[in-house]
Amino acid sequence: MAVELKLPIVIHTREAFDDTYEIVQDYAFDIPGGVFHCFPGTVEEAQKVFDLGFVISVGGIITYKKATMADVAREVPLEKIILETDAPFLAPVPHRGKTNRPALVKYVYQHLAELKQIDINEVEKTVDRTVQKLFKLVETFGD
Repeated sequence: MAVELKLPIVIHTREAFDDTYEIVQDYAFDIPGGVFHCFPGTVEEAQKVFDLGFVISVGGIITYKKATMADVAREVPLEKIILETDAPFLAPVPHRGKTNRPALVKYVYQHLAELKQIDINEVEKTVDRTVQKLFKLVETFGD
């Protein structure tokens, strides 16, 4: 349907990255991109996603101690990441274990800024631009 309607797709995969990648790879260049939502993979897997023209999204998990996703978020280019809440699940620290809600995404933004050692305004601007491009919320951006 995404090919026919020329729409980006949102993919949620869990413990099946290789299988999901194989399926998506067959269609990736016939659709205008997409996002691997709540990305569970490695830096190497993220690069494979980027090579397909997709981005990854990360949420509250990056705020958890010993979260490998924090390492991935730190390493990959900021312009290849969008942020999410994954509400009602995976609330960020300091609300871990509670019901997640959209208002808590600010903690994800703050933590990503800390991981990247940049100002939160830069994170907000870059993520907003990536979302707008991905979902065609604006006509075009210059490179």
